[in-house]
Amino acid sequence: MSELENIKLNCDSKGIKKKILQDKFRKKVQFLQLVLCQNQTIKTAAAQSQIKFATAKVVLKKFRHYGFLKNSDKDYEKQIDLLRQIACIKSEIKQEKIQKRDQEFQVLSQKIRTIQPQSVNKVVGGEMNIQSQLRIFQEELQNLQITQLQLVKSVLLEQIKLMENHAIFMNRNSNPFIFQY
Repeated sequence: MSELENIKLNCDSKGIKKKILQDKFRKKVQFLQLVLCQNQTIKTAAAQSQIKFATAKVVLKKFRHYGFLKNSDKDYEKQIDLLRQIACIKSEIKQEKIQKRDQEFQVLSQKIRTIQPQSVNKVVGGEMNIQSQLRIFQEELQNLQITQLQLVKSVLLEQIKLMENHAIFMNRNSNPFIFQY
């Protein structure tokens, strides 16, 4: 009976080992699905898949490096192929985003290059325009000052003439011997 029991134990242990290996592999695939498909962090995906964090890191590193997981069972082959395709698609999407960003950057750089000389020309043109306006205003100010000076001179000359006429008139009408009461 001991031989029969040994055979049964060996068969049972082989079955149990196979189930354990299948369960471990299923957990690894579930972890990869959570990380690659649902964009979860390694820590949360490992906790949900019930695997250790260190094991999860190793599984992800090996999958990214080799592109597959080793297992004798073929049940998960479609899932692994799907995960591989998802990883490839994600890398293609990243490359496309990088290319789009580069193109947008180049377009913006070209726009900036075309705008900068125009703004420099506007600034230079604006400075020239401001300086010419400043000269015109200074000339107008000088002309106004000259006309103001001429007006002041003419007013003063008129006042002097009036004062002289008044003084002459006073001298004629005034007699030092006549007092008016």
